[in-house]
Amino acid sequence: MLRRMDAPDREIVRLRDDRWVDSLPSQRRFQVSPDARILAYTRPDTQALELVRRDGRVATIAHVGEQDIRISPDGKVLAAGRWVQGLPIITRVDLQSFEASTWAELPNPSWIEFCADGLVVLHSEQLGGDSCLTLLPWSGAPQRLAQVTWGLSRFTVAKAGNRIVYFHRGDIYAIERPGAEPEKIGRVEGGIVQNAEMSPDGRTVAFTPGRGLYVIEGAGPVTLAGPTEENVHSIWFSRDGTALAWGSRDRAVWRKNGEKRTLAGVDAPIVAMRFLQASPGLIVTRGNQVQRWSPERDEVETITTLDDEGRDLIGADVFDGGIVLWTATPWQDAGLRPRL
Repeated sequence: MLRRMDAPDREIVRLRDDRWVDSLPSQRRFQVSPDARILAYTRPDTQALELVRRDGRVATIAHVGEQDIRISPDGKVLAAGRWVQGLPIITRVDLQSFEASTWAELPNPSWIEFCADGLVVLHSEQLGGDSCLTLLPWSGAPQRLAQVTWGLSRFTVAKAGNRIVYFHRGDIYAIERPGAEPEKIGRVEGGIVQNAEMSPDGRTVAFTPGRGLYVIEGAGPVTLAGPTEENVHSIWFSRDGTALAWGSRDRAVWRKNGEKRTLAGVDAPIVAMRFLQASPGLIVTRGNQVQRWSPERDEVETITTLDDEGRDLIGADVFDGGIVLWTATPWQDAGLRPRL
């Protein structure tokens, strides 16, 4: 649903989604480009990815299902995993022309991320087989970066560089550039890494095995930045890489140059958050409200409120001069009602 100050709410899509669960990464259902020009969402009823541009143009990419999708940091390209006629492919979509082309055929892709050199893909040669990291450059042939025994759980990349960090069976490895040998840089305590982000320049890595927030600064050791009992669901770096933010249902934390600010989730759990691209601060989904949090000014402003008691607010982002809201009817109350 798109909400603007100067117009009635516009419902973009309404559908039933019985398969979506918390374990499915949210970007596989709902994403907005960094320039707020493109809205991307998947439809479980058709297994298609739908793209809506702010000029009104719409495109549909079939056979995406629950595969990973990513929009490049400059907002010009979208990449998506797809199964077409039984073959797993990575599709590249030009977001100006909406032209789609096959980037590569890679078996069993499970995670994709953009770096300065192109798209890095986590996949396996066969189910339960070796885990592989492969770079799909902007032009040229795919390049294998690493191949390890099964158990590579997650990786993250420098969006403005080419450093890659991956997590394999409790160990942390860095590939400083394509072609370089992986180097062990630390250990993970507390389980399998579920979320990880890297600053755009590649200097800082933040990750969570579900509980606690851990950080590696430069060549330093792994340090605990958040309590181990904290269930972290969001990790973000600011566009310039100087600020790090993370969130759990109980609080959101912002850190920059040794300074730290906290936004409590008491009585209004923090469901989602991300840095704003066009202005300072973060957009935070907090209970039934969407708020702009400006930690440096120590200000919180409510942008809009969801007044429908029959719906939960799952996430929000800036799109087309307004706020796009992702809402859902609670599972136990859904009945035959459609769900967004």
